Amino acid sequence: MAVNAARGGIVRRREDPRLIQGQGRYTDDVHIDGCLHAVFVRSPLAHARMTGIDFAAARAQPGVAGVFGAADLTFESDTARPRLCSEEVNFVGDAIAVVVGETREAATDGAAAVLIDYEPLPVLVDPTAAMDNVAFDFDMGDPGALDGAEVVVRGRFVNQRLAAVPLEGNGVVAEPRPDGGINVWTSTQVPFDVRSSVADALGLAEDMVRVVAGDVGGGFGAKLMVYPEPAVIAAIAMKLQRPVRWIEHRAENMVAMTHGRGHIQEVALGASAEGKLVGLQASVIADSGAYAGLAPPQIVLTTMLAPSLYDLPRLEYKATAVFTNTTVMSSYRGAGRPEAIALIERAMDMLAAELKLDPARRVSVHDDHRAHVRLGRLRAGARPRDGDFRLRGAAQGAGRAPGAWRPGAAGNRPRDLRGDDGGAAHRGARRHPR
Repeated sequence: MAVNAARGGIVRRREDPRLIQGQGRYTDDVHIDGCLHAVFVRSPLAHARMTGIDFAAARAQPGVAGVFGAADLTFESDTARPRLCSEEVNFVGDAIAVVVGETREAATDGAAAVLIDYEPLPVLVDPTAAMDNVAFDFDMGDPGALDGAEVVVRGRFVNQRLAAVPLEGNGVVAEPRPDGGINVWTSTQVPFDVRSSVADALGLAEDMVRVVAGDVGGGFGAKLMVYPEPAVIAAIAMKLQRPVRWIEHRAENMVAMTHGRGHIQEVALGASAEGKLVGLQASVIADSGAYAGLAPPQIVLTTMLAPSLYDLPRLEYKATAVFTNTTVMSSYRGAGRPEAIALIERAMDMLAAELKLDPARRVSVHDDHRAHVRLGRLRAGARPRDGDFRLRGAAQGAGRAPGAWRPGAAGNRPRDLRGDDGGAAHRGARRHPR
C-alpha cells in the first residue's frame, strides 16, 4: 500500500512530528520516585582470570546503596553466557559487578572503587586463528562447483566487523510491584523475548512481568538480542524492593552492545568464456565474538542468499563461525544478507573485468520488463535458491568463549548454541530474521 501510494506521491510518516518536537518517550525518559542508578563494572581485559575482587571500598562510598557480584544475586535459570562473570572474563566489556547508588554520580564513583585482580590469559582476536574454537559450521551444495568453467576469478573479501551505534544505547528501568511482579522499561526490538528472559531469571510467571518498549532510538538489529542486563537490573530491583535504572553510556555501548558483520570470505566464481555462470565456490569464516549471539546461525541466511537472483547452476559453500575474545556478534541491518550480496556482487564485478565487460552494464531490462544478465541470467521474479542445495552441518558450540576449553580436549566442546539469555541462538535467528 505504501509503495503504491509513493509512486508519484508522498507517504507522510505519522510519528515524525511528535519525535522532532522532543515529545518522544525513551527509556531514559522514564522517571520513578526513589529510583536507584546502576553502573556496571566491566572487564578492561580481553581475556583474564579474576584472582580477587574487593567491594569494601565501593560499598563505603557516599550514596552507594549496594554492590553486587555474581555471588550476590540468585537466578532461577542458567544461561550459557554468564550474566555476571565470577571467575573469568572473555572480552573487553564483559560484566563483572553492578554498583547502585542514590545518584548516577555516586554509582559511578562506587564502580571506580571496585578492586579486581586479574591474571591475563592468551587473547584470540583473529577469526582465522580460531578454527579450533568452532561455534557452528556447515556446508551446502556439492564439490565440483567450478568443474567445466573456462574462466575462474578468485578473491578474499573481508566484510569488516562494525558497531551498530544507535543514538540510544541499551537501557533498563525496573520497578517492583506490590503484587510481587515487576515492570521493566527497556530499549529493545524484542520485548516479548525480554519478558520471557526476565521471568525465567526471577522465577516468575510471564504474566507477572510487564515489559514496555517505548520509543526506541535506533536498533538496527543489535537490539534483537536479549542482553544479560535486563535480568540483572530486575533482580537487583527485586532484591532491594526499589526501582533501579541503568542507561548505557556511549563508551560502554561500543563494547557491550553486539557488533555485526565480521566475515572473511574466500570466493571463486566460474563461468564460460561467453560469460554464462558455471558455479560459485565459497569458504566463509564468521566471527562470533566471545559468546554465541545471533551471528552463528545467521551464516545460514548468508549462504541461502549467496546466489542472489543469478542463474547459478552450482554452489559449493562452507561456513564456519568461531569464538574470539571480542564483543559478541549478532544481527546488523539485514542479518547476514548484505554479506551475501557483497560476496556475489564483488565476484561478479571481478568476472566482468576478467571478461572485459562493463560491470555497470551487466543488467539490462527489456520492454517486457524481464531482466537479464550478460554474466549468467537474472531470473525474473526469482528467489534465493535455498531449496536447490543440500544443507549439511551441526552446531559445534555453546555460548562460551575461547580459552574456556582446550582445543580438541575431550568433553571441552560446548554443548549447543545459546544466546545471551540462554535461549537457543538459532531459534532467535529464525524468529527475528530481519
